[in-house]
Amino acid sequence: RYQLIFVTLFAAAVLFCACEWDVAEPQWDQPYTPPPTPVITGVEPADVAPAGVNTITILGENFEENAEDNLVYFNNVKADVISATSTQITVYRPNLVSDSAEIKVVCANALVVAKKGPYKLDPVMERFGSFVDNNEIAAIVVDADENVYAIQFIPLVVYKVTPDGEKNILNDMGGTPFGAVMGPDGNIILFLNNKQIFQMNTATGDSSVFAEVSKNMRCGDFDEYGNLYTAGQRSDLFVVPSGSNTGDAIGVYSRDTISWIRVFNGYVYLLVELRSPDADNPELAIWRHQILDANGTLGSRELVLNWMETSEYLDTEATPLTFTFGADGTLYVGSDHPSPILMVSPDGTQSPLYKDILPSSAADLVWGNMNYMYMALTSDTENTLIRIDMGVDGAPYYGR
Repeated sequence: RYQLIFVTLFAAAVLFCACEWDVAEPQWDQPYTPPPTPVITGVEPADVAPAGVNTITILGENFEENAEDNLVYFNNVKADVISATSTQITVYRPNLVSDSAEIKVVCANALVVAKKGPYKLDPVMERFGSFVDNNEIAAIVVDADENVYAIQFIPLVVYKVTPDGEKNILNDMGGTPFGAVMGPDGNIILFLNNKQIFQMNTATGDSSVFAEVSKNMRCGDFDEYGNLYTAGQRSDLFVVPSGSNTGDAIGVYSRDTISWIRVFNGYVYLLVELRSPDADNPELAIWRHQILDANGTLGSRELVLNWMETSEYLDTEATPLTFTFGADGTLYVGSDHPSPILMVSPDGTQSPLYKDILPSSAADLVWGNMNYMYMALTSDTENTLIRIDMGVDGAPYYGR
């Protein structure tokens, strides 16, 4: 009997030991495999980001494929990541001026921070003209000698700011300015929401009537032949021929509001709010008309930019206020968005200019004679005129 019990227990023990437990092997028994270490091997542009560079690309290895899994810092300033692969990360230029910044890439799954430096970041903007009294600037123009004329809104005061930043009053003529442009013979052309368009001599400050039309005018620009294109709120687009002191409407925008005009490369560009939009004619857009001859005859309307189809960073509540062109044909649209200037390249690519660096909002954009763009602000309580180093030249203004 006892032998039978012993044999039974022995057989059970053998069967128990022969069983395999279907469980995962303990992690503490596995050798540790560290995650790949990110490495920065280069930067584009190399060594320095001069004015005009809007984005910076960091080259390397073992970056995260998802843009949101990479954090990039220049010193302690975080840069906005645009895109990423395992070998490169592209960021917007950070809001930093430095001769010796250290670039740091923090990847979500890495244990080591990739670093590279020193890297230089040049300044791209400056407060200009010592406008520290909350002066609301309605318009700015620049003459051939790079003197900037800032026209204060209420009361109308014209300030002259020399290239070195010295500011003086040129004229205090009264009225309410809505726009201005540099005109023939170096005179400032002023649009006061009036049928009379005034001109001001930049040497003496004296003013006189330049032209008179049948509607109130708020903005305008000259073409290479000396013709003035001018418009306003539900006033249509008028053409004042060179040498004339009056002009006629083209009969296209009589019920619409034209808030900005710029002549570029043989076309008149208009920022228009249509009173009766439809599927083919958006409510808020930039249009253009080809200049067909030296008399200012215009071709039919062509759509350039539907504001409701701008890139995602510009929400639909932002309002375009002004625009200008670079020499290469890039369109710069100023708005009241926190990133106030939208760049639209000739191929249609859209991106913000100097994102999170420029203050908002842009009431007026005027290019100087070379690489400086001047921006009038509407919401800055201490400084209302900014000089932006674009790193490239602007398109010509035919009035100066």
